[in-house]
Amino acid sequence: SGGYSIIHWDFNENEIYSDESLKIITRKFCGKAMVIVDNDFKKNLKRKQEIKKLLGNRLVELNVPEIENLLSQEVIKKTVIEYPSCNKINLTDLPILTEKQILNNKIGTLIDNFILKDYNKVKKFSKTESKEKTYSIKPKDKVEFSKRSLKYINQDNITKDSIKLVKQILDFVIEQNKYA
Repeated sequence: SGGYSIIHWDFNENEIYSDESLKIITRKFCGKAMVIVDNDFKKNLKRKQEIKKLLGNRLVELNVPEIENLLSQEVIKKTVIEYPSCNKINLTDLPILTEKQILNNKIGTLIDNFILKDYNKVKKFSKTESKEKTYSIKPKDKVEFSKRSLKYINQDNITKDSIKLVKQILDFVIEQNKYA
């Protein structure tokens, strides 16, 4: 759901919930589902710990700022140069990202400030109205970016963290259907 339903969790560190109200929220929004949340630079740790107590292994916190950071560099770059303002850029001319850059930047900033840093007249991917130091892709562009990236993902370029997440999801689905 692109993170939008997670706002109903109200991850405000100062907000106090009773055990009962947190259980009601968890039942309402999770049922028997697995919940996957971005690391988002370890924000809202207290709230995530409370929810982890209720969900156990049904809450998976990624080790990257956003789920898009799980895409390989190849996929991100091929997706970027598919956009009309970027389609004259040669894939091999784009810089190689470091693991530190990938882990320390949301995907919009990663694209604008690292992948496309030498290109002035191209689409800007990051939303910059936030007070944060690193930005996501503009909300209106997230779904489009994801759809465009799908055609470039294959067994040869899927990241280890993506494989780990897929295994967690499969294990969860198998466990939930054990007695079906």
